[in-house]
Amino acid sequence: MKIETTQDFLPTNFKDAVHLLKRPYISITVDQVKEIERKTKDAGDIIIYRGQRMTWGNADGGYALMPLNSQ
Repeated sequence: MKIETTQDFLPTNFKDAVHLLKRPYISITVDQVKEIERKTKDAGDIIIYRGQRMTWGNADGGYALMPLNSQ
């Protein structure tokens, strides 16, 4: 999975962070999550995938990349 890391972080307040997300989410595998976590170990929790800012985590019964609103 080709991602770019950033030094950007989601807000620490869960409600504020969720407000930044938009659908559709992109399902990813456990192996892809491990790869993302390895690549972002010393970076922020916002990545760039296919030119779009995203975060990742548990969603919809699995793992997903979650696009961020452009705000």
